[in-house]
Amino acid sequence: MSFFSDICVDKSNIQTGYAPLIRSKEIIHLPGPIKLNEEDIKVLEHLRFNSRDSLEEISSATSLSSTLVDYKLRKFLSSKLITYFATDISYELLGYEKYILLLNMGGDMASKEKIISDLRTIREAYSYFEFLNYWELAVTFCVKSRENMYRLISELLEKYKSSIRDHDTLWLIKEHKSIHYPCINDIYDKNQVLKVKR
Repeated sequence: MSFFSDICVDKSNIQTGYAPLIRSKEIIHLPGPIKLNEEDIKVLEHLRFNSRDSLEEISSATSLSSTLVDYKLRKFLSSKLITYFATDISYELLGYEKYILLLNMGGDMASKEKIISDLRTIREAYSYFEFLNYWELAVTFCVKSRENMYRLISELLEKYKSSIRDHDTLWLIKEHKSIHYPCINDIYDKNQVLKVKR
């Protein structure tokens, strides 16, 4: 669901591109890290800021064949190394504000699962994370006004008042750096890069 428009697109009916592959795979926790080779890193590095490029554009930029790029993208999507392709929109320019709601559930996993299930139906709640800390759940909201945020929080707190032990709300006033993932070459262990044999 989009929070910038009242138009809802039924993504389950999209049959083009990689959409069916993205939908068909549940996020799983792998037993160990995925091994990357030089070609994998080339493709992933290009996608950092060019995630909407065509196969031909990625192929040209990485000097890999479009068939190989397609194979790699399917592999990344199937393993959930890539979970989605996105465009980052400046919410401030559209008149929206971001808030982060922090929740302590006292370790109540059943209630946490119920809240996460409810959050999927709240269009303003566009990301939520679980933590192993005092704040067990962090929810990012994108809303038109502070009043709208207070209403959403009040409804959530009222519905789960017996389960939420503590909460706090942060108003995100400025994003100084927003990168979906860091440079692979900077973080990936160079000793683990698999050399491509020709």
